[in-house]
This record gives sequence, C-alpha cells and structure tokens, in this order.
Amino acid sequence: MALNILALWIVFIVLKNYSLSLVLYGIVLVSFWGELTISFHFLRRLLPSHKTCNVETCITAESNAAKTIVVVAHHDTPKTGLLYNLGLAERLSLKLSRLPSPLNRFFLPPFVAAIFLGGALTIRPFSSLSTFYAVLTIFSMLILSITFLSVVQIGFSRSSPGGNDNGSGLVVLLELARRFSADKPRRNTLHLLASGAEEAGFFGVKAFMKTHKELDRRKTLFINVESVGGGELHWVTGEGNLQRVEYPRSGMALLDQLENNNAIPSLPRAPILAPTDASALAKKGFDVVTLIALKNGTVPLNYHKTSDTFDKLDTQTLIKAADVIEKIIRYYCR
Repeated sequence: MALNILALWIVFIVLKNYSLSLVLYGIVLVSFWGELTISFHFLRRLLPSHKTCNVETCITAESNAAKTIVVVAHHDTPKTGLLYNLGLAERLSLKLSRLPSPLNRFFLPPFVAAIFLGGALTIRPFSSLSTFYAVLTIFSMLILSITFLSVVQIGFSRSSPGGNDNGSGLVVLLELARRFSADKPRRNTLHLLASGAEEAGFFGVKAFMKTHKELDRRKTLFINVESVGGGELHWVTGEGNLQRVEYPRSGMALLDQLENNNAIPSLPRAPILAPTDASALAKKGFDVVTLIALKNGTVPLNYHKTSDTFDKLDTQTLIKAADVIEKIIRYYCR
C-alpha cells in the first residue's frame, strides 16, 4: 500500500505530465485492486519475501476414503497500527450503502479515498473549474499525506501477539488433534492444517492446494477456524473488501442440515470485510465454511491490536468452537 501511495506522489507531484500520469495512475489502480483482492498480487511479487511453512497432519482410518475434510487455522500473526483501530476506522470511513452492487458491499477507508481522489489529479482541469480543481487537489493531497503517514506507521508498529488472531484457531486445531488421535474418523480422511502466510495473501492454503491435487472438489469440505477466542461464534456467509467472495452454497447447506437435525447448535451468520484463507479456497470451488467469533457482531476481539494476548482468550468459547467442529466432522465422516 505504501508503494501505491508513493507512486501517486511521484505521478502527481514530480512528473506533472498529465498524459503519462494517466497511464501510471491506471497501473496504480490495477496494482491497488490486486493487493486488496485474491485474484493476483502485483506488488507483493516485487517485495522481499520471507520463509514460512505449513504444519499438517492426516488422520484416517481407511486408505480408500470416499470424502475428505480439512480443518485449517493460520498460524502467522498480523501487523498492528492506527488503520486497524476500529473506532478510528468507523469515524473516517464512509459506508457506500446507496451505491449499486458491488460498491455497496464495502467501507471506504482513508487509503481507498486517497487512491480515488488522486485520480482527479490526472485530469487536466478546464479553466471554468480551476478553483474547484485547486480545492480538490489540496483535499486529495491532504488525504494522501495522512494515508501515507498511517501506512508508514504500520511499518514501524509491533506485530500483534496473535492470541485471538489466530492463536485461538490453533488451540482448537490442537484440541481436535488430541480428540481424533484417540478416536479416528470412520470411512473418511481428516486433514488438520496450520497454514502460514494467511495475513500476507493466503499463500499457505494456496501451497496446500498445489501439493494436494488429489483432493476432489466435490468430495472435500474445508472448515476454516478464525479468531474464535472471545465474543459470539458466527458462521461466515461471505468475505472480502474490494472483491466480494461468496462461499459455495453446498457448504452452507450442510450447516443448515446439521442445525435442522439438531446435530450442532444454531449459530448466527454474518459477512465479514477482512478476507481469510477461505477466500482462496472458495475461489477454487471447494466447499468451505468459516467459524469466527465476533464482538458485537462486527469484528473479532482485539482485532490487529497489540492487546491481542493469550490471557484474554475465553476458554468456554474455545471449547464450544472445538465441540461444534468435532460434531461436523463426526457427521461428515460417519
């Protein structure tokens, strides 16, 4: 994001070439779109990468399993910063509820406003609009400056301790490993996956899909465990910011069936803005459901904060999450 904003500064302040700035602004928009979606990651391929890994185990009772279920929880921790402060984000953001779909499906945080307002600087002003253009230019540069400083501030901020996001998911994953090591699922295969690089672009689950090409999309269910350390448990119906990803209907239908049969407790459902590993899985056509705990139905507890420590996790919520997932696995592998 910092590179996007820096590119805007170079285009609009240094070059002052409107024809060239229009071309470069188009490139910035494309790269900006890529960084906030799961389609491609233009800038991330230019930045230095770090080593990460997946940790996985396969638990199965039979070699000729008909179905596969994969429980995934990412083990990397996020960055913190003012842009992740919920109160600040809500005050500075504009919900685009009156615009047509898909624009009405996301909030407009300051850095998005900076990108779009910056586009006004690529257009040569008409003489009759010179005053309006000057005001818009000053306003755009002000937002660009604030956004740039906010992004830089993230770079110097500490990483989150990762208690809820997503140490809580790993706690559930380890508990499921303990339960199923003593009582393996019948007939079908169970994978437990602690994925890496979720916060950086879901590269862990993408690598898992590449190394497990034998997985049949029609016979595989992914359960994504994300930030279940406090608040009220929810099933996610869809996720994403600029690019909305809706989950395959068959996964949600399975939850409907289980709840109607009283096999699992009925939980509320909600869309979320921040994308998770489930986005990459859903885009590839896999049945996937995400279990998340939300505070006041909005965001996870201590989301991307330095206060996200393990002592703040709620044990009862963790146990309930493990119980719900175990019941789904037992049902799916019966």
